[in-house]
Amino acid sequence: MNANLTTGRTVITQNIEYAIPLIFCASVIRAYTGFGFAAFAIIGLNLLWPPQVSVPVILLIDLICGCWLIPQAIQHADRSLLKQLASGAIIGAPLGLLVLIWMPELWIKVATSVLVLYMSINLALQHSKDLRILSPVKNIIMGTVSGAITAAASVGGPPLVAYLTGCSLRPQQQRSVLIIFFAISTIFSLLLMGFTGLISTQVLYAVVLLILPALAGAYLGNRLFHFRQPKSFRPLVTPMLALLALVSLILNLNLFDFDSFDLVQMDAHLAILS
Repeated sequence: MNANLTTGRTVITQNIEYAIPLIFCASVIRAYTGFGFAAFAIIGLNLLWPPQVSVPVILLIDLICGCWLIPQAIQHADRSLLKQLASGAIIGAPLGLLVLIWMPELWIKVATSVLVLYMSINLALQHSKDLRILSPVKNIIMGTVSGAITAAASVGGPPLVAYLTGCSLRPQQQRSVLIIFFAISTIFSLLLMGFTGLISTQVLYAVVLLILPALAGAYLGNRLFHFRQPKSFRPLVTPMLALLALVSLILNLNLFDFDSFDLVQMDAHLAILS
């Protein structure tokens, strides 16, 4: 166990100087807009660490930093909408976890970059003038999709934001729904990861090193939100997110071997991580 802990620390500390400012900036964005932390963080951390480390690290940090935002968010959130979204997340999270466990590391990184890039472009091009009508069935389906993507790549935020954009929710209501929903879906995903052994010593050590920068960023982002609330979060977040995803995609494709889709290799990699 001591050897595993030492190995975990070595892997994490190799690129910690890049991870700290990345997590700080992502946390500022998340506290200010209600989403975006995981999308920014996963693109960056996947360039430094395996997704099987990056995803649970991001979910743990996001949960810790978001806890103090929940009491205020409850006052403004639509509880009926939250119940429907959360019901879907319970269905989707196990499916996403299977992808995280069985898909090879580089495939996950490339797929995550493509997914974030697509969602960023979709958010940027979406028109919010037409009022979107929400329904219980659509809400459950979107909760399922978001929950699956959260467990697989920690980026369940953008599709849900795209879904809620243009509905009758005010920015503060939208932010509140996002904060509470992702707390619920994150807790459920982490419980599943704990049962499957993905919460490793590497993950816990990374969380210890990154939690203070994340909390500082969350505090700053929350202060900025109350100082100046934007009419829309999209013009601020989507250009930066799309650029980061594009750069990550290019870097990962340079390393990609299209003949390397081998589940045996993935099993060996997971054995090393555990």
